[in-house]
This record gives sequence, C-alpha cells and structure tokens, in this order.
Amino acid sequence: MHKPEKYGDDLSFRKALLNVTSNKSDVVTYEIGASGIGLRSIKPVFKDGQFIAIAELGLYLNKSFLEDIPNEQNFVQLYDEDGKKLEKPIVVTENEDLTKEISSEDLRKFIENEDYYFLNNGFLYNVIHMKDVEGNVVGLLISKTSLKEEVALQKKRNLMTTFLMSLVIVVIVVVLFMILRSINKQVKSINLTLEKVASGDLTVKLHGTSNEIGAIANTLNETLRKLQALFKDFQMSFVDINKAVSNYSMVTNQVEDVVN
Repeated sequence: MHKPEKYGDDLSFRKALLNVTSNKSDVVTYEIGASGIGLRSIKPVFKDGQFIAIAELGLYLNKSFLEDIPNEQNFVQLYDEDGKKLEKPIVVTENEDLTKEISSEDLRKFIENEDYYFLNNGFLYNVIHMKDVEGNVVGLLISKTSLKEEVALQKKRNLMTTFLMSLVIVVIVVVLFMILRSINKQVKSINLTLEKVASGDLTVKLHGTSNEIGAIANTLNETLRKLQALFKDFQMSFVDINKAVSNYSMVTNQVEDVVN
C-alpha cells in the first residue's frame, strides 16, 4: 500500500486513487498531473480476497501524442495539478497557428457546451470534454477537420457501403437460385415417382432431404411402403384362396369318383 509517511510522496490530492481505495473498483479517467493532462487506468489489487494495492497505467496527452492523432488537435488544460482552476487555460497544440484560429469566446463555448462547434475557412472545429472521476471537465480536446477531406472520406465510405450492399445482394440472389433449383429438382423427382406409382410400380422410392420437400418425400415413401405391404398381403391372400380352391376341386373329384 502507498505509505506517504515512509516515502514522502503524499497522493491524497489524487481523486481517482481515493475513489479506487474507497470503492475497490476499476477507474478509467482523465486527471491533471505535474506533466499535464493524463489518461489513467487504475485497478485495485486483491490477494486472498483482501485489498492490498493499486495498479495504475497512465498516458500523458502531450504534443508527441497529438502527432499520432488524425487531423489537427488541441489539448486545453483547465486546472492545475492541485485541482485549482487556471485563470488562463494551458493549450498544448500540434500546430501553433491553431490557437490563433480559436477565439476566447469560442473557447468559452467549448468549455460550457460539448456539442458546440463552428466552421471557419473550410474547417470544422469541435470538442471533446475530458472529465475527471467526479465528472468535472478538467480539459478539452479541440479538433480541426478539413471539410474537403471529410467529404472525400464520406464519398469513399458511401462507395464502400454501395459495394458491400451489392455484394450482399448478389450472394442472396445466388443462394436463392440454388435453393429454388434444389426445390425444383426435388419436385420433379416426386412427380416422376408418382407417375411410376400411377402406372402400377410400387417398388420406387424417393430420396428424402432435410427440408419441407424432403418431409413430403419421406411421407410418400412411408405411404408406398404401406401400399407395398398391403399388396404383398393381398398376393398372399390370393395364393391362399387359390390353394383352397384347388383343394376343394380335388375333394370334389374324389367324391365324384367314390359315388360313381
């Protein structure tokens, strides 16, 4: 655990650390430090169910960080490291000219309203509020975007969307064609089988599938099986009748011979 009495580094002003210590839960927040605005991820550490430490990972949003972000960006720091509001905000910018393009009135509106934006010389200026663990706005990320580049990017997105939609439609059409062809093939097979049955051939059999047509084929196969069994029973009965008639004829002949 942190021991300021031992190491001399009092961190009681760190609201995020106090929040994690109190609530024993993860915190991801912006925070003002000695080096400016930082994005911090803080997690409580437990051992055997006991809270024993805090693990922290931080990233300072400095000028080198701005260079890796698309478009031109400004960081505006509104508080000092002691949590006091600055009379004059500290601006960290990739392009020094950008600060000249944003008036004090625009800056005030950016601070008060995250939805505020303005257009100037073909560029869009908008803002993202950086809030600390208590929800206070401690900094701003002001972005400058070329409308011309944004329109070109939107056209690319539209083309990509159109291409993907066309591809999906083609795939759907192909799948439907294959399904319809399969159904048509199965229906033709059923019709051919029924024609054979109508002509007296009860030995035919349909090849079933897992779809609805296959269920019909399976039902017809079961019907044909029962008809075949019934026909065999009829044949056996007919044979028995023939035998009985033959036996009766033999007995009749024998009786006639005796009488004569």
